Amino acid sequence: PPPTPPPWKGGWGIQQFQGDAINYPGFRSTVDMDRIHVQRQGDTGESVKWVQRRLPNLTVDSIFGPKTHAAVETFQASRKIVADGIVGLDTTQLLSWVAPRT
Repeated sequence: PPPTPPPWKGGWGIQQFQGDAINYPGFRSTVDMDRIHVQRQGDTGESVKWVQRRLPNLTVDSIFGPKTHAAVETFQASRKIVADGIVGLDTTQLLSWVAPRT
């Protein structure tokens, strides 16, 4: 994972970085690139809390366990995307529009 400033406590969702695009047609140097922190069962940390705060009926404990997995699947099915329980790009985008619980 990328280094993060102290307020984020090592949690990150999306990282922008300078990547090499020399082998791609039309590019002669580096370009800004993005990567997303894909989250799945077994993960822990602040980024898991971010997910848990946006899903109903979950304890915000920073542990992506079976209950979080099931809640993610339910959320995905309700939004008509692949319900695999993995928080990738589509799920992160949709969760970004959900107001977090405090």
